[in-house]
Amino acid sequence: MKQINIRKISLIILAFLSLVSIVFLVSVFTGQPSLTVTTTNPVNNTVDVPQTSNIDIVFSRNLTQSDQQKISVVFSPQIDTTSEFSGNQLVLAPKTSLEKGILYNVVINSSGKAIYSFSFETIIFTPEQIREEGAAQTVNDKIYGDAFTKFIQGSPWYLSIPVEKDDYEIVYNFDKKSFRIQLKVAIPSDQLNGVIQNALGDLKAIGVPAPISYYVLDINGNQL
Repeated sequence: MKQINIRKISLIILAFLSLVSIVFLVSVFTGQPSLTVTTTNPVNNTVDVPQTSNIDIVFSRNLTQSDQQKISVVFSPQIDTTSEFSGNQLVLAPKTSLEKGILYNVVINSSGKAIYSFSFETIIFTPEQIREEGAAQTVNDKIYGDAFTKFIQGSPWYLSIPVEKDDYEIVYNFDKKSFRIQLKVAIPSDQLNGVIQNALGDLKAIGVPAPISYYVLDINGNQL
C-alpha cells in the first residue's frame, strides 16, 4: 500500500512539473519581447528644429493595444499634443507651434517607467526673420563693401597692415586716424628715436604718404 501511495505521489509531482514546463514554454514562444525605442525625429540634441515640427517615436516592434495604453510621453517645457499610433510608430503633433529658441526635453515612459529620453532645440529665428535679416545683411554687406573698396583705392597701404617686427608692431587706429607703434620689448630711451624712425621707414615703404600721424605705446600699453 505504501509503495502504491509513493508511486501516485511521484506521478502527481511529475505531472505538475510537466504542466509548469509547458506553461513556461508557451510564455516564451508567444510572449512579446520587451519594448524599446529605436529612433526619434528629431533625434537627440538636434538644433534649429522648425516650430511646426511633429515628434516621431519609433519602437522596436509593433505596438499592441495594451502597449499603447501603457505609453506616456512627458515634455519639459510642457507641450499639448495629439497622438497617433501606427505599427511601431507614435506621432505626436503639437496643438500649437513650438516656442522658438527653446530646449525641449522628452521622456518616454512605459507602465510609468522611463525607457528613453532625448532633447531638441527649436530654431531661434523664424523663416520670415531669416529672410528679412538676410536681405538686410545683403544691403549692409554691399554698403560696407563699397566703402571698404573706396578706402583701399585711396589707401592701398592698408593691405600691408599690420607690420610685424621683432621689437615692434604697427597697426592703424581708425578712431584716431593714426598709426599705433606698439613696442614688443623694452627700448632704452637713447634708442627709442631710432626705433621710431625705423617704424616710420616701414610705413613709407608700403606707400603711406607724409606727414605720417602716429603714436607709440610701450610694452605695458602706456603711451610714450
